[in-house]
Amino acid sequence: MKKYFYCAKDYSGKTFKGNIFAESSDEAAEILRSQKYFLLELKREKKYFQQYFQRYFLYKIKQNDIAIFCRQLSIMLQSGITLKESLDVINTQMKNKKFKNILYEISLQIQTGKNFSDSLIMYRNFFPQSFLALVTVGEASGRLEDVLKKAAEYLERDYTAKEKLKTAAIYPLILILIFLSTACIMFMVVLPIFADLLKNLQIELPFLTRVVLFVGNILKEYSILTGGSFVFLIIIFRLFWQQEKYQVAAYKFFLKIPLFGRLLSELLLLQFCNELAVMLSAGLTIDKSIVIVVDNAPNILIRKILQRTRADIKKGCALSASLSGESFFPPLFMQMLMTGEKSGNLAPMMELTAVFYQNDVDLLYKRSIAFVEPCMIVIISIFIGIFVAAVAMPMFEAVSYVPS
Repeated sequence: MKKYFYCAKDYSGKTFKGNIFAESSDEAAEILRSQKYFLLELKREKKYFQQYFQRYFLYKIKQNDIAIFCRQLSIMLQSGITLKESLDVINTQMKNKKFKNILYEISLQIQTGKNFSDSLIMYRNFFPQSFLALVTVGEASGRLEDVLKKAAEYLERDYTAKEKLKTAAIYPLILILIFLSTACIMFMVVLPIFADLLKNLQIELPFLTRVVLFVGNILKEYSILTGGSFVFLIIIFRLFWQQEKYQVAAYKFFLKIPLFGRLLSELLLLQFCNELAVMLSAGLTIDKSIVIVVDNAPNILIRKILQRTRADIKKGCALSASLSGESFFPPLFMQMLMTGEKSGNLAPMMELTAVFYQNDVDLLYKRSIAFVEPCMIVIISIFIGIFVAAVAMPMFEAVSYVPS
């Protein structure tokens, strides 16, 4: 994402200056023209590495921050405070520097008579598309405070689901890193202490001991090569992961893993139900809702399914009929979906379905964590036991040769 400085005029002849983030100058110009600006000047800001660092690390806007902002703005609007005054008050308490700057610039644009939704779209790379669509619908219908409240609830639920998915994936990785760190310490620090002693014993070393010594020597003598190979494997993995066919194959494999596969699938269903429910309840049509859900889909597998569904809906097909041939969606979900369509209450039905999956995800999450912990403890214990046995066996054998 690049930062551009722009100078433009509106149809009344008033001049505007500011910053906009976009992938290219063409995209930045297109955003400004869509806001009915006549572009006078557009140039890229300098300090590219600094801008990259700020965008992705230092000044990144978290989804939870957006949820809190929506809730605060909704309450203030319901209290009768104007939009500009509400933004100014929230801005004084905002700690995120990037979010603070964006709110300041949006407040200035609103002061000139610009719509809130149009101002937000200029910073669409910092906000989820679902949030931008909700604000646009809420502002057009005159129910901005109600829609912001729904947006806050949706973003909070979605943030919680994503954090659980991250934790479920990261927690085993942390335990694996602990295991690998323990192995490196044992092989590269502890083993050399006993290596010379074991080699000086006047006995034939057991097979297990020879294997452990061989692995230790490899790690010690070729530590740079071993580290480089590890980095090379990570790079190869990233290259393969960028290709959609490998991502789809990987996710299909993950979904088949007992317990964790079910947790992943129900987390994805929970996100889908939450997003579809909030879009429909805000007043968006089913076809527009699906377009936004597809763009925000966090998983390549469900995104491809919904892309086919989007094409079917454009042809006049019902959502349930389009999804009926997809094995990813379980019978319970399909039954709730068809009931909602037949009754004309699809949004409330999706909310009920989301509540069901939320409870199920909480239970599966606790079970998965409870399952991983003892498994990793057993694996680490077995490794340490093998290492201790490899060191102790020749010592006991040497002692047995000592005359009584």
